[in-house]
Amino acid sequence: MTKPIQAINRYKADLREFNFLLFEQFKLADILGQGPYEAWGKRKCGARWRSATASRAKCSGR
Repeated sequence: MTKPIQAINRYKADLREFNFLLFEQFKLADILGQGPYEAWGKRKCGARWRSATASRAKCSGR
């Protein structure tokens, strides 16, 4: 007897995980606010990600 084929893994990371990875692991805050990213900060990035995930959920019907 063979095992059934599993569905494609459609893992969706949440915003908390993205924030942890970008700001704690990759130290994104060190480059925000200077150079070509001087208009960006942690709050602005968070607002942009929330907006993007909300519009994605709206398009996919979730």
